[in-house]
This record gives sequence, structure tokens and C-alpha cells, in this order.
Amino acid sequence: MISLAAYAIVVKQFFNLKYDWRAFIPLSFIVALVLLIYFFYSGAHSETNADSYFFAALLGIIFCISTIASFAAMRDGPIGVVVPIFSLNLVLVAIAGVIIFKESMTVYKLAGILLGVTSIFLLTIEAK
Repeated sequence: MISLAAYAIVVKQFFNLKYDWRAFIPLSFIVALVLLIYFFYSGAHSETNADSYFFAALLGIIFCISTIASFAAMRDGPIGVVVPIFSLNLVLVAIAGVIIFKESMTVYKLAGILLGVTSIFLLTIEAK
């Protein structure tokens, strides 16, 4: 969690200094290339099938879209509002677990979801 906070702070500072967000694209490509090289040299690919590659590609596309959206939000919005809204993903994952993966909904999960949404709402409202 500390790394995510550091990431948000560095990205926001990057935009405060008026740098072009497209500078992240080559860096992202290099990171992806290093991970791909590690994947093939570690022997992990020997246990994969066509579905694995499909989901890896889908995950890569979703991650790219998410990264571009987060850069746009960090560029235009205050960090104290943008990051809590991104934290809503925890609530969405809990709900997806129940709907998609048929996990049980307990009173504690429901309370956690409600508290998560409430905390994000309280962190993002503007004092008048």
C-alpha cells in the first residue's frame, strides 16, 4: 500500500511540473519487455496454453486503459480526491467476487463494502 501511495504522489508531482504524460509510455514498454523476458527465461511459459495468452493480453489492455485514465485523473484532479476514488476498486472487487465468482456475502463483507463507500464519499466531498 505504501508503494501505491508513493506512486500517486510521484505521478501528481510529475504533472505539477508540467511534464508530458507520454513520457511514461517508453518506460512502460521497457518494464513490459523486462517482464516478458523474465517470463520466458524463468520457464513459466512452458505451462501456459492459448487461454493464458488471451487473458494476459486482455489484462495488458485493461491495465493500459487504467493507467491512461489514472494519469488523466491525476493531471486534472486533486490527489486527495482522485486516489480515494481509485480505492473504490476494492469495493468493486468484493462485489465482483460475490456476483461473478459466487463467493458468499457475509454481514462483515457487506459492512466492509458500505464502510468503504462511505469513507470514499467522506474523503471526496468538498467542505463548503
